[in-house]
Amino acid sequence: MSCGSKKRIGISVCVALTILVLLLSGTASAERIDIPADYATIQSGLDHARPGDTIYVHAGTYHERPLKIFTPNITLIGADAIIEGDGHDVCLYINARGVKISGFVVQNGERGIWLEDSTACVITNNTVFNNRGKGGPNTVIHEGHGIGLTSSSNCIIANNKVLSNSAYGIALFQSTNNVIRGNRCDRNRDYQIILGTDSCNNTITENTLSGSVYGPGIYIFTRSNNNVVTKNVIFNNSNSGINLLSTHHNLISDNILKFNSFNGLWIGSTSSTSNGNIIANNTVTSNQRCGIEVSGDENEIINNTVVGNKEGIYIREGTGNRIYHNHFNNRKNAYDGESNIWDNGYPAGGNYWSDYPGSDIYMGVGQDEPGNDSIGDIPYIIDENSSDNFPIIGIYIPPISISNVTVSPAKASIVTQITVCADVFAISGVKDGGVIAEITRDGSVLKQIRLHDHNKDGRYCNYRYFIEPGVYHVDVIAKDRAGHDMALEDATTIVILD
Repeated sequence: MSCGSKKRIGISVCVALTILVLLLSGTASAERIDIPADYATIQSGLDHARPGDTIYVHAGTYHERPLKIFTPNITLIGADAIIEGDGHDVCLYINARGVKISGFVVQNGERGIWLEDSTACVITNNTVFNNRGKGGPNTVIHEGHGIGLTSSSNCIIANNKVLSNSAYGIALFQSTNNVIRGNRCDRNRDYQIILGTDSCNNTITENTLSGSVYGPGIYIFTRSNNNVVTKNVIFNNSNSGINLLSTHHNLISDNILKFNSFNGLWIGSTSSTSNGNIIANNTVTSNQRCGIEVSGDENEIINNTVVGNKEGIYIREGTGNRIYHNHFNNRKNAYDGESNIWDNGYPAGGNYWSDYPGSDIYMGVGQDEPGNDSIGDIPYIIDENSSDNFPIIGIYIPPISISNVTVSPAKASIVTQITVCADVFAISGVKDGGVIAEITRDGSVLKQIRLHDHNKDGRYCNYRYFIEPGVYHVDVIAKDRAGHDMALEDATTIVILD
C-alpha cells in the first residue's frame, strides 16, 4: 500500500478534523462495568461489554495476557491499575473502532499496547514500560514495542509515558491520519517514535523524546510521506534527532534538536534520498556531527537556528535544495556536494554566517549603491559551485509572521457565529487593515474578513456567520507597514452543518 507523495500544507488540521468527526459518532445507552466488582477479570468485562460501555478497572495488578478488544466504542479506564505481561505476548490488543484507553500501567510484555486494523481510537495518559520482546537482552526475536499501530487510522496517541521498551517507543506501520501528541518517550532501545513503510498524513507534535540506545529520536522511512513533525523536543539520542529516509514532502518545523550523538536532522542517504521536505523554524544545537545533513532534491531549509554543531549543514548530494534565512554558527558552517540555492534573492537575503568575512557598506541588488541594507557586500563562498549571494549581516528576523490561527467553533450549524483569530508580528508594524482572513470553498474565494487587534497585543480577531452548509477553508494574509506580505495557506478548516 502506497500513500503517495503529493505535498500538503495544513495536514494537522485535516487530521484533527477527521478524528473529530469520527469520535463524535458515539453510541447511546452506555453502561458502566466495574472490575473486579462486576467481573473478576478485565477480559470478562470486555467480553460482556456492548458498544458505548465504560469499563472502570480499580487498583490492582492484573495478570491477563493478552487482553483483547474487538467491540467498538469501548472505553477502558484504569485507576492505579497495572496490566502485567509477565514476559509473554501483547499486554493489550485492539482490533476495533472508537476504543478509548486511559490510566493504565502496561508493563513487562512482549509488546505493550497494539492496535491492528483499528480506527478512531484514543490512547491517553498511560505508562507503557519495559516491554521486552522474546529472547534475552541482546537477542530480541520479537519486537518489544511500547505502543504500536498497524493498518490503523484516525487515532490519537496522547500524553503517555513510554519508557525503556526493548525496541520502539511508539511505532506506526501502514497507518495514516493519526495524531501522536504530548507523549514522553525515554530510553527506548531503538527509536522513540517510528513511522514505518507507507505511514502518511500523521502529525507528531509536542512530544519529548530522549535516550535511545541505538536509533534516532524520530525515524520516518519508505514512502511515509506528507507527515507533520512539529514542536517536539528531541535530545540525547544515540543517533540523530530526526531521520528521514526515502520519504518525501514532510513538514519538519519548530522542533528543538540538541545533544544527539550523530546529526540533529538527517534527510535521506546516498542510496535512499528524501525529496521535497520543508525544514523550518527548528533549533538545532550541539549535536556531535552535523546540524542538518541532506541527500535529496528540492528540500526547503528555512529559518532554522543551527549552532554549536561540528558542521552546520552538509549537503551530501542533491540539487534544487533551497537554504535561506538560517542562522549558522558552527565549527564548520556549510558543505555543498553539488550546487544548490543558498539565498532568496534581494532584498529577502540569504543566511547569517558566523564566519562571514565581508562588510555592509553598500546596498542594492548589485551591492554597489551607497548605504547599508543588512546584506553583505560580497557573497559568502561555500565552494567553487555554491555561494550565498546575499548573506545577512546580523541575526535574521522575519519581517512579518503569522501563527496560532484558530477558528471557534470549527464545527457548527448554520447561522452560528464563527470567530477567526491569528497572532501577527511585524518588525515595522502591521499595516492598518492589513490582516485578512480569506474564506474559500472548493477552491473559490467566497469572502474576505478584516481582522482587528482590539487589545493591541498582536492577536487579531473577527467573526462571521455562515448561511450555507459545507466545508470551508480559512487562509490568513497579512501585510506590514514596509510592504512585506505573509500568507498562511490552508490554515484551518470549518465544517458547517444543516
